[in-house]
Amino acid sequence: VYKRQLGYTFGVYYRQYLHSYVKEAFAFTVNRFIDFALLSGEGLRYVVTNRNDIFAKANDIRNDIGRAFSYVY
Repeated sequence: VYKRQLGYTFGVYYRQYLHSYVKEAFAFTVNRFIDFALLSGEGLRYVVTNRNDIFAKANDIRNDIGRAFSYVY
């Protein structure tokens, strides 16, 4: 009997004071997930389109770092 009363009391409290906050937090979380998915797709498209330039620049940086730690004879 006590458990039923506790559940009912929590349900009434939730509906009066918490439901709108939980609903808004859930909608916000879903919205951020969708935004992140779209942004990741755009980033992936950029990387795939410009991969040769990115690899060339990364190779130049790697060579510059290698030259910084070696002597030229």
